[in-house]
Amino acid sequence: MSRNPRVVILGAGMSSIACADHLSESFDVEIYEKSRGVGGRLCSRRHSDTARFHFGAQFCTSTNPSFHNFLKHNGAQNFLGSGIDLMTNQQLETKNYYIHQNGMQSLLKESSSNLNIHFETKATHVNAMSKTLTLGSNLQVPYDVLISSLPLPQAKELIDCSIIPRTEFSPCIAVGMMVKLKDQNKFNAFKNVNAEVSWVGSSKFYNPTLQETWVVQLSPAGSQLKKGESDESLINYGHHTLESLLESDVELSSSSVFRWKFAQCERATHNQPFTSLADDIFAIGDWHISPRVESAFLSGRALAEHLNGRDT
Repeated sequence: MSRNPRVVILGAGMSSIACADHLSESFDVEIYEKSRGVGGRLCSRRHSDTARFHFGAQFCTSTNPSFHNFLKHNGAQNFLGSGIDLMTNQQLETKNYYIHQNGMQSLLKESSSNLNIHFETKATHVNAMSKTLTLGSNLQVPYDVLISSLPLPQAKELIDCSIIPRTEFSPCIAVGMMVKLKDQNKFNAFKNVNAEVSWVGSSKFYNPTLQETWVVQLSPAGSQLKKGESDESLINYGHHTLESLLESDVELSSSSVFRWKFAQCERATHNQPFTSLADDIFAIGDWHISPRVESAFLSGRALAEHLNGRDT
């Protein structure tokens, strides 16, 4: 008796959920994620029952009808409050900015709810010859198709890739601060702050009922420059940056630092929405198109359409 091809996906971020959600029922799909939940770079961390740090993508934009429908299906809302681009000194036009009040990772929860996802399960090796994936417990999982949504440097550590796109990944650092402010500020988000800081935003731009937190997100250049600094030094830097922007003393009650080793990426050169790394091994992710959440979605959907067509 014939069986459906087994598709194994590494990572549970936007590109992998978009891919798995769009694969036809003629595939058996399993997702393996090393953390406790979906999201990847759509990362927010609960600080308490009433506070959250938005460490990953702060918002997303939508130009594609399929992505727009995906956002609405998963409970996206329009950006709240107001922001300013300090490079142009213009107020941000946020009508096409989308957020989720429970954190950006919640944009995946509805679409991922019916998928077969194994959390807290880390992949350690891929044997392309035997078509098996080895997990941290030394369990070997056979596959017919393997899809990596991991940053390419991490995928290369697991897989002997026959095709290596030209990509350069940079680190990313975000500093979260629980604050007490004396006065209400006109803006709750600042974009293009300086060469070292790309974004500073309050929790009020996605959920006004939360206790106020602010996140200072360093640019690729700033993250590269400061990647060796201690958390204490980074928190002091974030605190000083926030006080300069708000032109006021800011009292910190708590703080946290989040680091990605591989985050921002210089684009690949092949201009394809996904990459075939070896026989029946594919890579997906925003780095194929542009550094946007929508691009991760489009990458995953493109591979799903390719596999659906190949299976017919």
